[in-house]
Amino acid sequence: MNLDSLQGIIRRIRHWIIPPPASIVGIDIGSGFIKAAEVSFTEPEPVLKAAGIAKLPDETIGAGHRRQQRLLSDSIKQLLLSSGIAAREAVVAASGRSIFVREVALPMMSKEELKEAIKWDMEKYVPYETGSYYYDYVLLGPGNDAIEINVLIVAAPREIVDNLVPILKDAGCRILAVDIEPLAVVRTLPQLNHSLVIDIGDRVSQLTIFDRAVPVISRSIPLGGQNFTNPIGQALYPDPGAAENQYIRSELSQTTEYMPGRNPMEKGMRLIAEELVREARRTYEYYRTHIRETNREEIYLTGGGARLSQFYDTIAEYVGDTQVTVHDPLKSIKVSSCLDEKYIQSVASQLTVAIGLALRGCYD
Repeated sequence: MNLDSLQGIIRRIRHWIIPPPASIVGIDIGSGFIKAAEVSFTEPEPVLKAAGIAKLPDETIGAGHRRQQRLLSDSIKQLLLSSGIAAREAVVAASGRSIFVREVALPMMSKEELKEAIKWDMEKYVPYETGSYYYDYVLLGPGNDAIEINVLIVAAPREIVDNLVPILKDAGCRILAVDIEPLAVVRTLPQLNHSLVIDIGDRVSQLTIFDRAVPVISRSIPLGGQNFTNPIGQALYPDPGAAENQYIRSELSQTTEYMPGRNPMEKGMRLIAEELVREARRTYEYYRTHIRETNREEIYLTGGGARLSQFYDTIAEYVGDTQVTVHDPLKSIKVSSCLDEKYIQSVASQLTVAIGLALRGCYD
């Protein structure tokens, strides 16, 4: 019996003793929006029962710590109610530029020895002060050299994780797990070999290299949806709020095609796309130089900015022969017939992380 089979048996026994929740809500707290998705596990395959997106109040940015926590809790509570999400057992993402993901090669040793080696040597791998972070790791398998084993290390500052607990508790949720965005995203993707995922958020985009579905490098870049809506708004709408509303309603890809001012908009889009492609190339060069020689086989775009068709066209142009795909997380899950199909399709790319978080229920 191999290790995967044994772990599967252990999970089933644990579920008999402590049945898992019938539904789980994945909550993705971004820099500008909160996204939530409820997934039911009562049918043979997971079902997306409800989902919604809410813009964070402007006063959240720059607010004091307690005030910010209260605003976030109130926003989550309101989003769950308005979206018809009944589940309160939640999986939430620890996000931010401080989240650390790294693959390292260690000498072959027993699991007990490996656990102790990682515990005492973590300071060599993570850029945090001792005692200031949480960490976990997973064995990836033998390295290129038979005397080594590859290990994926994930770490997050305690402050980020600890702040999530009171926020979710005040919103009436019970946290089942704190996950990271790359692991949530990969649950919604098809079988990966060597791929790059660009998750375009409101203020930050995350670049993650996946090697056989394992996120081996993840970087945050301070470019996001606001960088798109600003040049688009200047080209199309005198009122910045109007551009943002178009962006939220997912209409930009249709309405901007023949609108006046297209050239300035495309210029701004190209500058942003060029910068993201440049950062993606730097990330790949680092990976190939320091970790493993490989070539990317496909690029997936997700997040709010992925819906902009002109951005997709520009990225595809700059990466040449590499296939670029706008990721649809709904292909990984059955969607309830009770949901508004047009609405869910319009916000699907923004729900990728939230759906992936809820899908953790399939893996525990």
